[in-house]
Amino acid sequence: MNKKFLLFILILIVPSKIFAIDFWRYNELADRYSIFVGANFATVSFRFNPIDVNFDLFMPEFLITYVLPVGLPFSMGLSVRPLDSDTFGIGLRPAYHFNFNVPSLDVYLMYIVDIDISNTGVTVTHSPAIGARYRFGRFPLIPTIETGFMFRSIRLGLSLRLN
Repeated sequence: MNKKFLLFILILIVPSKIFAIDFWRYNELADRYSIFVGANFATVSFRFNPIDVNFDLFMPEFLITYVLPVGLPFSMGLSVRPLDSDTFGIGLRPAYHFNFNVPSLDVYLMYIVDIDISNTGVTVTHSPAIGARYRFGRFPLIPTIETGFMFRSIRLGLSLRLN
């Protein structure tokens, strides 16, 4: 195959895929007024020096997310970790949702602010994260996957769209 022809095809295809992202409109799965409830129930954490992969089942983190009816696809979420033995955690999760023109896909960029309350005091942590939901057909439970900054861990969960 001619290299110039391949380059020409790439120049035609790549921009069409890049510009398929719509930054200004809501996607079909996470439209205005959408409410999601769910839980993150498993975390896979990575350490790169030395290379090590751990699979941990933590107490679930319960989530609720409301997609705001404003001009851009923003949402506000709240997370609660009430089952930890020595701490109680609550988190604020504002997010921006990207529209890739795939009706069953919801990709979001969020900033998580966690407040952990224990007998020894209060700890506040914050970090950016990215997440995705994908609905398979009309099945009501939607698998979710989220990862934190620098992909140090992956959180797996399920969510349910209430409306």
